[in-house]
Amino acid sequence: MAKKSGSLKKVILRTLLYIVVIVICLVTLYPYFAMFCTALKNRAEIFSMNGTILPVTSVWSNFIDVWKRAPMANYMLNSLMIAGGSTIIAMLCGIPAAYALARMKFKGQTIFLGFVIVSQMFAPVVLLIGIYKVMSILSLTDSIIGLIFINAAFNQAFTIWLLRGTFIGI
Repeated sequence: MAKKSGSLKKVILRTLLYIVVIVICLVTLYPYFAMFCTALKNRAEIFSMNGTILPVTSVWSNFIDVWKRAPMANYMLNSLMIAGGSTIIAMLCGIPAAYALARMKFKGQTIFLGFVIVSQMFAPVVLLIGIYKVMSILSLTDSIIGLIFINAAFNQAFTIWLLRGTFIGI
């Protein structure tokens, strides 16, 4: 009898676990579902006051029209250049720093590592005026190169922290 109650308890707990996982997945995936359903609607249906989640008539041509109405290929290329460029710069600067932090011992290392991690918590808004001044002096405002440098700079602390752990593991 005790064996059956233990088995029944295990089945109930597993069922509850599956229900919780399914609910979490549904909550997590709902914004994507709503986005996809909105992409299938026409403009009148999107801005209607008494709208529904599911489209009344599906407009599949919206997926083609977005490439015609906006220069999406340019946007994608810009995103790839910015992400790739900032990643390369962050890695080129971060690898030597992370290797040094992983292999060398120096006075104040824990304080420095704490500063590296805490620097990720600062809101970048605090730095906007200074960044704008520097970018203006270097004539990098409204340029892809400027965005690459800013993204690389903001990701530098995370890059060093992540690569340091990798080098320690090796």
